[in-house]
Amino acid sequence: MYAFFRSTDSHLGESNASCFHSGHRMLRPCRPPNRLVEQYLATSVNKSQYRKEPKAMPELATSKSALLTDLAMCVSHYRLFTPGIYVCMHVPVVLDEDTRIVPGLIAMVNHGRLKQCEAAAFGFKGPPNFVLDVFRSHEMAEYESRKTAFEQFGVIEYVAIESTDCVKLYWNRHDGSSFTEVMPDDNGVIKSKALPGLWIPVEALHAGDWWSILSAIEQGVTRLGHHEFQETLWHKNGRPRDDEVIPFDAG
Repeated sequence: MYAFFRSTDSHLGESNASCFHSGHRMLRPCRPPNRLVEQYLATSVNKSQYRKEPKAMPELATSKSALLTDLAMCVSHYRLFTPGIYVCMHVPVVLDEDTRIVPGLIAMVNHGRLKQCEAAAFGFKGPPNFVLDVFRSHEMAEYESRKTAFEQFGVIEYVAIESTDCVKLYWNRHDGSSFTEVMPDDNGVIKSKALPGLWIPVEALHAGDWWSILSAIEQGVTRLGHHEFQETLWHKNGRPRDDEVIPFDAG
């Protein structure tokens, strides 16, 4: 089983210092009332693995934070056209009592028969439909560990970005038994199946051309796949038919 009980995930840097320097003063985080600590521990999985005090907000390297923010902007732009999904950053995902991971970003279906996880007070329980992470080159072993866990628990798409001078994209899609690598189509675009209508032009991603990516998403959400996806969220009969796990082609 894969256990990820760490104060520093691959995104999170090497932080959790007990104080922070600001000008000429040293600022220490305030200890919350005991009732809040008790509430936190009462809702956590495998409580013995957690410290008795809330952890400081983990830190990110500047380049990773900037890249993750831009990617989150793109996924959130998609969300504006897709009511019925959650998009969150840096929240815990509890896959089972021994497996807790804090990805960079998750998107989950919150209604209908494609819903795979539940929102909780401190993250999500179960596999999200879509997960995105950013790694630096020396953190790719962590990527492989997370990929194995997300594959085992049934995340539909796991996307990883290796932050280098020329970013590298790893797009994994679950085929019902394991992950397969997704390649761009003839137009150089990857079209999500977990989030139909989320279109990512790969060359624009490499160039940091976020305007072109936003434009591609606005085109993708006009297509039939996005319409059918929305019907599974909002139509009372969950159209289209129920005999397919994901009842539409990517895009």
